Amino acid sequence: MNDHRRFRSVGLALAVVWAISLVGCSSSRDIEADEATGTTIRDLGDDSLVDDEGLVGGSQAAAEIQRIVDRLLASNDACAILSQKDLKGMTIDPTSLASSAARRTLAQGVLDVYDHLVRIIPDASIKPALQTQQQTFVQVLEVVERYTANPTSKEGNDQIQALVTDSDFVTAESTVSAWTYQNCS
Repeated sequence: MNDHRRFRSVGLALAVVWAISLVGCSSSRDIEADEATGTTIRDLGDDSLVDDEGLVGGSQAAAEIQRIVDRLLASNDACAILSQKDLKGMTIDPTSLASSAARRTLAQGVLDVYDHLVRIIPDASIKPALQTQQQTFVQVLEVVERYTANPTSKEGNDQIQALVTDSDFVTAESTVSAWTYQNCS
C-alpha cells in the first residue's frame, strides 16, 4: 500500500493529532498566572484569564467541536468516518483549544467516536487497534491539557511526539489503515 493511500485512510486519527499539534504553534509568554504550581508549567485555571468575549468564543468552539462529533456519531458508515468523507468543509480552528470547554468537548468526542467505531465495525480484528488509537489520543489530549499554559513547551511537544510514534500506536495506525484500504476503497 502506498503512502498516499495510507495517509488518507487514517484521516480521523491524523485530524485529531493535527488539531492538537497546532496548539503548540501559539505562544503564552505574555500570559501571567497568579498562583505558583511548583513546576515550570503555569496554571491558568479554568479559563479564568479569559474575558467574557473569550468565554463566548470558547463556548462557540466547544459547540463547533460538538457539532462535528455529533455528525460523526450520526453516521453508521465506518468508512465515511475513517476517511473523513462526512467532514468535508468542516474544520476546527486550532486556537479554539485554548478554551477548556473546547478541550473537554474534544476529549469526550474522541472517546465517543472511537467507541462508536468499535460498535459499528463488525470485524473484531480491527477493534483492538481502534482502542489503542483511542487510548493514545486521550493521552495526547491529557498532555495538551497539562501544557495549556505553555503550549510551546518542548517537554509537552516531546511527550506528544513520543505518544504518536510509539510502536503500539504506529502498529494500530497501520492496522486501521490497512482495514480502511481493504474495506473502504
